[in-house]
Amino acid sequence: AAQADEMEWGQVNTPSWEDMVILPESDIVDYAVGGDEGDIIYAVLELKSQCTEVGYDFEDDDWYDSIWAVVMSNDGGVTWSDITANVVEASSIPFDPDDILRLCLVATAPDNEDWVAVAGYVAPAAIGADAGGAHAVAFVVASEDGGSNFTYAHDVEVNGNWMINIMDMAISPAVGDIYNIALAGRAENDGFTPAHGEGALYRPEAGTWL
Repeated sequence: AAQADEMEWGQVNTPSWEDMVILPESDIVDYAVGGDEGDIIYAVLELKSQCTEVGYDFEDDDWYDSIWAVVMSNDGGVTWSDITANVVEASSIPFDPDDILRLCLVATAPDNEDWVAVAGYVAPAAIGADAGGAHAVAFVVASEDGGSNFTYAHDVEVNGNWMINIMDMAISPAVGDIYNIALAGRAENDGFTPAHGEGALYRPEAGTWL
C-alpha cells in the first residue's frame, strides 16, 4: 500500500509592527484606493496607543485622546509608510500642527493615484475664522506627488461662511490638468451656526471655494 510522505514543519512569516503591517489599538477612519491594479492605498487612522511612532499627537486635540495618522501603501496594503508629517507640515498652511484637532478624510483622483487630498479640522482661532461659535472648521491639503509634499488648499469658506462639519470628499479626473476637490458637509449660514450648520457642497476654483 502507498505510504504518505513524512510531514515536516516549516516557518512562515509572522505579521509584525514592521512596515505597519500590524498597528495596536488603531481604527481606519477613511481610505482611498488608486492605481490601475488598486495597489496604491491611502488611509487615515485613529490610534489609541502611543506604543508606536506613527502619526502625530496633536496637543490641542480635546475631542478624543487619540493620535491621528495618514499612511500609504504602494503594494496593495502589504506594507505601509507614515506620511502624517508631510500632511501637517504642508506648504502655505497658516497654522501650526498643534492647532489641528483631527484628520478625518482622504481622497485620490480616479485617473492619477499621485494626486491625493486630506481633510481635517482646525481650531477656528488658529486660522482667524469667526465661525459663529463652532468648535472647529475644516481644512484641506493636497499633494500631486503621492503624498511626498502637500500644499494648503486655501480657506474652506464662502462669503465668510466656514465649513464646520465635513462628511465626504472627492477629487475629479483632470480637466485641462486641473483637479477639482469637492467637500460635502455642513456650513454656517450668514455667519450663524444653526444647530450643526446647514448642508453645503464646496469646491475650490482658482484659489477660492465656490
